[in-house]
Amino acid sequence: MIEDGDKNILLTQKKEITNKDLEEIQALKDLKEAIKIVEEMEKAATGKKRYKLKKWLIEMHQEQYVIKDSYKPTMTSGTAVKNLTKTSLDENITFDENQEPVSDCIVSFFKPEHICALLCNYSALKEDC
Repeated sequence: MIEDGDKNILLTQKKEITNKDLEEIQALKDLKEAIKIVEEMEKAATGKKRYKLKKWLIEMHQEQYVIKDSYKPTMTSGTAVKNLTKTSLDENITFDENQEPVSDCIVSFFKPEHICALLCNYSALKEDC
């Protein structure tokens, strides 16, 4: 994703909590229900109590992403990038029966998930190089 204001800045992919996540992860579903209850309490509260409930809501929203990451960790580049200089990037490209390119390299420009990982981790890759 590219930020609208500055076309030279690449941003990491934003995480979303989907309905599928809510169905699969019971703790996430319970927390979502608790958030709704606290939101109703926050609407009726005033003064210092409303401030504390608002602060609590922010923490609960952040906790959603912690729970999701504990059940479904996201893939990020780490030490594998630093070992890339020692890794062979020799590539043999062949074509299958449908005339689609097939590569045997660990990083292939024919695979969209590889391109996505490169773009999402562009800043870290640039710093390491």
